[in-house]
Amino acid sequence: FETGTVVSVEVGSSGAIYGAGGDGGEAGDGEGANGSNGGSGSSGLGVQFSGTTVINNGVISAGYGGGGGGGYRKVEREEMFGGPVYAANGGGGGGGQGLPAGEGIDGGTDGTTTAGGNGGNGGENSQAHGGGGGGGGSNGTGGEGGNNNDGGNGTSSSGGNGAAGTHTGSIESENNVQGSGGTGGGSGAAIRRTSGITVNITDNVSGISGATDATGVTAG
Repeated sequence: FETGTVVSVEVGSSGAIYGAGGDGGEAGDGEGANGSNGGSGSSGLGVQFSGTTVINNGVISAGYGGGGGGGYRKVEREEMFGGPVYAANGGGGGGGQGLPAGEGIDGGTDGTTTAGGNGGNGGENSQAHGGGGGGGGSNGTGGEGGNNNDGGNGTSSSGGNGAAGTHTGSIESENNVQGSGGTGGGSGAAIRRTSGITVNITDNVSGISGATDATGVTAG
């Protein structure tokens, strides 16, 4: 910009700027016992010019992280001459809030512009209990596990973590596979700026959701 340039960003009452929500992590299963990590959300508005004024009368929102996938569990029941083998998959992570919203997977539900998706429930197979998937940020509910191994709820800072697979009762050392839960993805910012610059922000309707002082902007 030339010297003396004034940059102003005004979001009207019907306007909205959203970051994208992160996708939920895949559930652990027989091919990969550990749940996958949820995807990170992106930021809504990036500012690179010092002195920019942002006036919000609508919505400026971060994209929120996807929930982590729940872990797999495989066990063999303890018996004198080898017992039956039980296995249960984890539940997938919920998608993060944003636009586009994050995609839920393996039983996890998709996010929306106003809520994170819920985590998928862990599988149940006798003594084997798959871990519940984490809920998507900012407020998705974690999926249920079968033995108090529920996935974590999504928050404003991240998607919920997936829970590890677990078991009940006595088991053999053979056929013993336990998957861990994936970590929920981190949230983006509502407004992100180049480090060291000044941005003047006025929010007339309390419509900004997420951090406004995050730094680091990639030109696109």
